[in-house]
Amino acid sequence: MSVLLEVRGLRKYFFVTRSLFRRETVRAVDGVDFIVREGEFVGLVGESGSGKTTTARIIAGLLEPTAGDVLLDGVSVFQADRRQKKALRRAIQLIFQDPRGSLHPRRTVRENVELGLKVHRLGSTSERQERVREVLGRVGMGPEWLDRYPSELSGGQAQRVAIARALVLGPRLLVADEPLAMVDLSVQAQVITLLDELRQELGMALFLITHDLRLVRHTADRVFVMFRGRIVEEAPASALFRRPFHPYTRMLISAILEPEPGFRPERIPHREDNGQGACIFFGRCPWRFERCQVEEPPLREISPGRRVACHLDSLDEL
Repeated sequence: MSVLLEVRGLRKYFFVTRSLFRRETVRAVDGVDFIVREGEFVGLVGESGSGKTTTARIIAGLLEPTAGDVLLDGVSVFQADRRQKKALRRAIQLIFQDPRGSLHPRRTVRENVELGLKVHRLGSTSERQERVREVLGRVGMGPEWLDRYPSELSGGQAQRVAIARALVLGPRLLVADEPLAMVDLSVQAQVITLLDELRQELGMALFLITHDLRLVRHTADRVFVMFRGRIVEEAPASALFRRPFHPYTRMLISAILEPEPGFRPERIPHREDNGQGACIFFGRCPWRFERCQVEEPPLREISPGRRVACHLDSLDEL
């Protein structure tokens, strides 16, 4: 598969004023590099505050990076001309965490989904209406929902409308930022299955951002693990769950409370964040050693398609 999206040296810093004489720099994203291929399902996982949502918003063009670049088919999202930027906005669509909050409360389902077509001046009125019915049908919502308002929808229904709104422009990359955060547990599996089916049916790439590793275990092709603004491990999903390498990844997997039958993650004791070192995970790592305190581990390839930011040479050392 050819490369669709390329992220190069992405950094995003926020400057926070704590008091009259104190100003802090928050490194939300701090040097991220990865690629997403055509039609691929990629998961970005990590605990809250690791920089996942900031990364998603930069990819979608909603935030300007402090440094680095995002390229779609080799074209920079931030350095493109006006015509190219308009095409890029159509090609990359974002599904937000809160589906109900992302829909205009005074617009009907029809109007919410149609809005993107109007903004990009695509089709006549009848063509737009037909396109709206088509995408709503793809997400399992019939014509009876067209004139409903967001307040009349359940969480799962609102999320389906949000997905339809993202699909209506025919994106090549769908960025889903915690799409199940506001959805009942009973319909979470339905939504993630729907996204994967749409990806395969429409041939688009799916970039799923979540803190729940169970969502990507059986559906994602590859998984990126993020901690404090950096990618600490990248691996095919099957390999990551079968044999996680980075200590942080092992802790995330060990924290899965309800594993599936036959899946028994190793239980790793969590330690308090004490001490600082060159490695960003130094304070919480149960296997840290002297080198971790003085030398930052680079994100290096340890096998084809697998990268890890750790000084340990093999799992046998853990």
